[in-house]
Amino acid sequence: AFNGWFFVTFISSEIKDPERSIPRSIFVGLGIVTVVYILANIIYLKVLSFDQLQQSQRVAADTMQILVGANGAMIISAVIMMTSFGTVNAQLLAAPRVYHAMANHGIFFKVVKYVHPRFRTPVVSIVFQGLWASVFALSGTYVQIIGFTTFFNYIFLTLAVIGLMLLRKKEPDLPRPYRTWGYPITPILFLLISTGVLINVFITDYT
Repeated sequence: AFNGWFFVTFISSEIKDPERSIPRSIFVGLGIVTVVYILANIIYLKVLSFDQLQQSQRVAADTMQILVGANGAMIISAVIMMTSFGTVNAQLLAAPRVYHAMANHGIFFKVVKYVHPRFRTPVVSIVFQGLWASVFALSGTYVQIIGFTTFFNYIFLTLAVIGLMLLRKKEPDLPRPYRTWGYPITPILFLLISTGVLINVFITDYT
């Protein structure tokens, strides 16, 4: 959930008043997710013992089963399924815009620039995203795919922040409607945290 905070930036060209809307949506979205995660973990710690937490393969389902009975696992499975649909929807909206933008800049296949004349959507880019996702789905187990995508997501996020700092130094006079709060401390903190995440994922998933 935390990893999707940057998807809104992919559709900035289609948002009204992006200078205000995008920062607001990121802060509000992250705030809501943070509160929900903290509350969920408080409930887990209240309901399950540390031994149960350590042994459980389905912490949320086990917690719900204790709280509401036999149907608890079914309820939480339905909730997880709905949130998964939400994730797919966000990916379907945001990710194809990356390929579309790359094609517009001449660094990807020209056909991906095609926009549907009626719906104004990058239909070829959406199809490409679906095919690419299918390849990933067949490439390993769910846990392996999550580890793989997390690892490469953070590589590119790290590169993006490095690019931000290089641009601020090399081209200081470029128009910047949104300036990074707390610069340069916040980007440096992000780089330190993302490097830690990358090292952790590499150690746990690839060694």
